[in-house]
Amino acid sequence: DLGEIKWLLGLKIDYKRESSITSILQTAYIDAMVKHFGLTDAKPVTTLLEPGMMLGNDQSLAMPKQYDEMCNVPY
Repeated sequence: DLGEIKWLLGLKIDYKRESSITSILQTAYIDAMVKHFGLTDAKPVTTLLEPGMMLGNDQSLAMPKQYDEMCNVPY
């Protein structure tokens, strides 16, 4: 037995037994990507997204040309 999991594939796993809450944090991965793309001096901004918004297939790329164009976008 290795005990409670703390990290898995670059994700930090935080489990609070008393409240039965599990949190998965991507902070380490995000920090690595920021450093990799040279954005350590970038200013943070909030991204507005309506809470509970459901995304569907109708919002994805429909045409092969759109997919080919997005393959060159680095995000």
